[in-house]
Amino acid sequence: MIAALKKTKGMVYLAADELCCNAETVQNYAKRYKAVRDEIDAQREKVVDIAELKLYAAIMDGDQGMIKYYLSRRGKKRGYTTGTEISGPDGGPIEVAIVKGYAQVSPDEWTDEDSTDSDL
Repeated sequence: MIAALKKTKGMVYLAADELCCNAETVQNYAKRYKAVRDEIDAQREKVVDIAELKLYAAIMDGDQGMIKYYLSRRGKKRGYTTGTEISGPDGGPIEVAIVKGYAQVSPDEWTDEDSTDSDL
């Protein structure tokens, strides 16, 4: 089982093909035996390392898409992000007014008695 998982880099269905069994058998072994689970995890981590090396190579080759991808994921502390932060004036909180019906009511004035199921 371990040898098949090493050969297939932890890919359960391919390991099952190597062993001439179904994937459920490999999955059951993984549930039952820590060594099998550990091997699947170790092989998958190696594949992640290989993918990271390929990403690094693409970045070094000047692949703009991969550079953008990497910075959007790993460069957030330096301001590289695709998200947008929304705030009030000078970075403060956003003021929210709750409107009920046609009259504007501040949160301090709103009570539970004011709402009924018919308001929904």
